[in-house]
Amino acid sequence: MSHLFAPPRQEQDAFGRLRTSEPFTLGDYKHSFYLNPEFINVVSGAGSTVYHDRNQSAAILQVGIDSGSYAIHQTKHYHPYSPGKSQLIYSSINFRGSKTNNIKRTGYFDDYNGIFLEIGADEKINFVIRSDVNNVLTERRVSQENWNIDTLDGNSPSGYILDITKTQLFIIDFEWLGVGIVRCGFSINGKNIICHEFYNSNELETVYMRMPNLPVRCEIRNSGPVGSATSFSQICASVMSEGGYTETGMEWSHTSSLRSISVGSSLPVISIRLKNTIGSEKNRVIVKLTNLTVFAVGANVKYEVVKIPTSVGINTTGTWLSENANSAVEYNQTATGISTSYYEDFIGGYAAGSSQNANTPNAASANAQIGPQAKKNFLAQNFDSTDSEIFSVRVYNIDPSYNATVGVSIQWKEIS
Repeated sequence: MSHLFAPPRQEQDAFGRLRTSEPFTLGDYKHSFYLNPEFINVVSGAGSTVYHDRNQSAAILQVGIDSGSYAIHQTKHYHPYSPGKSQLIYSSINFRGSKTNNIKRTGYFDDYNGIFLEIGADEKINFVIRSDVNNVLTERRVSQENWNIDTLDGNSPSGYILDITKTQLFIIDFEWLGVGIVRCGFSINGKNIICHEFYNSNELETVYMRMPNLPVRCEIRNSGPVGSATSFSQICASVMSEGGYTETGMEWSHTSSLRSISVGSSLPVISIRLKNTIGSEKNRVIVKLTNLTVFAVGANVKYEVVKIPTSVGINTTGTWLSENANSAVEYNQTATGISTSYYEDFIGGYAAGSSQNANTPNAASANAQIGPQAKKNFLAQNFDSTDSEIFSVRVYNIDPSYNATVGVSIQWKEIS
């Protein structure tokens, strides 16, 4: 079908609005000193790895020579899409050329949905939309010679020639609402060059991809045997919402039962994690803490919220229960310890539950407002959605004389 109207100018976002305001950053990623811990790395096959190159401030994805080998470098965060706003994604990479039977990809995607730049096993350069609408995995793949705006062959409007052996800054912007436009291109010498537009509204019978909340991802894989190890560099990435962003979601809270903590001891009074699935879907809901109240009677206590990278970090004697059938979260208020030393302190404080001048215990509470935009303030599932990170509120009895009775109320927002 022909399109009579000229494509939007590069100065406009995917909804045709002039880019006159600052975009709202949903996620930004770099590897200045080490591999960014906000990524999940999954590898398979001899010689497959993801490692840090300090000299380039980059993550290097590498596979060996065997067919089926792969290395995936994907953010934990599934960035929420705001209806009516253009989503803008940058990814800077160096594919280091092409090789038969080797596939390289970068973009905004997972195993089921997304948009990405690809060098295929046939060494062609493609833009791809992946979708699993109606549980059928499809990929709309457009090779470079068929890009409908600028093929970057030296004879198109920009005059540039794409050199895939050099560093590139890949750009995606899209309007979703299930049916909007998708644009792909590159930033070269300060110019954002739109190379191809995928038209969907008034074209398709279904949404063009089922899920717009997606991670930044790079991957390399062998579709057949190759003669030598192959790699490429992932440098930086950013995901932004253009035209403003208001974080919406369902608010939830849970108040623990009262628990006794003896002198000099501590307990994870309450913990929350993501369910593995919601219905039959992998759980990719974003959970952010919003408020915390700690109540103490009988002793002075110190509390801290810790972020634990895996469910095995909580003592297995505790029981996980669903917060609600409509919630993405499970809670645990019976665990007796944290069985790993690998965790991050997120926020903390004190509650004075006893008097220095009297034997009669006092009752006190402490309230902590938690910034929703704090970098660590989200829970994520692992790559397969089989093991969630945990927020745990651990309370220490720091009083030298009295046992403490404590309770915790925790509030969070679920963004889907």
